Amino acid sequence: MELVKKEKIKEISPVSLPCFDFKNEQGKIEKKTVIIAPIAINYNKNGIIISWACSRAPYCYDEECRYSKHQKGSKKQEPEKYEEYWADY
Repeated sequence: MELVKKEKIKEISPVSLPCFDFKNEQGKIEKKTVIIAPIAINYNKNGIIISWACSRAPYCYDEECRYSKHQKGSKKQEPEKYEEYWADY
């Protein structure tokens, strides 16, 4: 999650970039292209809280990655459901 000021909301967009730490089911590290995208935007009194997700999270077995659904000690194995939040301009 990230806290940003309300003025910066127009700058939020998905980003495509290389991931050098993607780990497949067999534990082999590969280079993959991923998309990191905002999945929820919540307003609070201090600003806006943005939750991000990775397009390859359900398939990555890197236990150190914050986006991986296979983190050490994590019970999440399926992509999570989320509510959509739309900003009013």
